[in-house]
Amino acid sequence: IQVHLDAGLDPIRLRTLVSMIEQVLLETICQYEIGISFIEVTDKDLEEWMSVKLREDESRDVLLDQKMGQLKMKMSIESAGARVLDLIVQFNRLVKENGWERLFDDPEGKKRQVKFLQRAIEPKGLRNMMGARVQREAHLSKDPAAFIKMLQEAAVYYQETAIYQGADSGAQPVHGKRQKTTKSAHTQNGRVGSE
Repeated sequence: IQVHLDAGLDPIRLRTLVSMIEQVLLETICQYEIGISFIEVTDKDLEEWMSVKLREDESRDVLLDQKMGQLKMKMSIESAGARVLDLIVQFNRLVKENGWERLFDDPEGKKRQVKFLQRAIEPKGLRNMMGARVQREAHLSKDPAAFIKMLQEAAVYYQETAIYQGADSGAQPVHGKRQKTTKSAHTQNGRVGSE
């Protein structure tokens, strides 16, 4: 209703939820599900009933797990921050396309969101790092915004660390000391191309 009014649509043309449901279906829902007469049922009664049904519907969980299993942080995106942002966009797109907005509003839904995002983190080392962080800081498992902020920071840190570790991976130990390989021989003495 609020969306209808916020969109500037005519409030006179607004129909009640009760009036939108086919009569026999409405009578059946009222008699067997809600436990009141279809004459007395209100939009609020129906909305509460639908919310409960959506929360209890386990078939939705299977589809939800299936769809959310498609989430993956795209390593083809060079910027760590952009990869995190893309993951959030993927998540939000799946939620909107499937009409799952209400599933992530309550505290249980927020935990579920963090779980799905955490499963989608790549590379595995970053996923493990965030998993350990969530275990140490339990509030992160219940607060998607805090989790995402921490993920953005961790992804950048992880990428920077990987770059520095990658620079060291060209060095090979010789008699307990690290020696530069021929690839980095031109950078000895700290200058490029010096010999």
